[in-house]
Amino acid sequence: MIIQPLASGSKGNITLIQSEKAKILIDQGLSAKQAGIRLQDAGHNPNDIQAIFITHEHSDHINGARVFSKKYKVPVYINSIILPIAKKKKKFDEIKDIRPFNPSDNIEFMDLVLHPFCVSHDAVDTVNFIIRNNNKSVGIFTDLGYVNNIAKINAKNLDIMILEANHDLKMLKNGEYPLELQQRIKSKFGHLSNEQSANFLIDTLKNNEIDNIVLAHLSEKNNDPNLTIDYFLEKLEKTNNSINLTIAKQHQITKSFEI
Repeated sequence: MIIQPLASGSKGNITLIQSEKAKILIDQGLSAKQAGIRLQDAGHNPNDIQAIFITHEHSDHINGARVFSKKYKVPVYINSIILPIAKKKKKFDEIKDIRPFNPSDNIEFMDLVLHPFCVSHDAVDTVNFIIRNNNKSVGIFTDLGYVNNIAKINAKNLDIMILEANHDLKMLKNGEYPLELQQRIKSKFGHLSNEQSANFLIDTLKNNEIDNIVLAHLSEKNNDPNLTIDYFLEKLEKTNNSINLTIAKQHQITKSFEI
């Protein structure tokens, strides 16, 4: 498989997953035009995308899905619980090929198996995904306020992990966000801090070997890429794990990973 974040952050999220037979997107939170540009920047033709899989109904994850689906004639897979909201919020009823799924069900698509599982976030029913191809797997853990047991179980036996590191607690506290918004971000329905994310990673690595970690959904106002990398390296230094850390970018594509 090839895994490549095309956009990551509060302004839009897209992750490309490619196997021998499949080429899909996890979320499509940019405009259809901008998504097409990102795909071309990554060396892909937008017409080759075969499906979009949605994690939840927030605009930075579904903003361009309807137009992209109509333009390139691709199906959209979405949690059946949030489909009515997406229809009302982003006119998903105009999508000709919409395929609802139930959380925890395995979804077979070409030579991929996608396993959605529920996480805690301030949306109606957010899912994260484990995507498998033969004996390789990637886990996407973003938009979760805390790490529940389901997430911990699904973090086992991964080859690559895309992991949210949304905010630095000090930057959030001393930043421009009002107290109410700070509390929402820090709540169990918000986003993972660098500390929560690093603790989850270290716990996961106790029984797993993962070569590459992509730190994703960084806040442009409440986090800093250099600070995040330094924090994780400091935490990981106390373990015996040798891991490549990469920051997923908001305004341009991130490098691709092959497993």
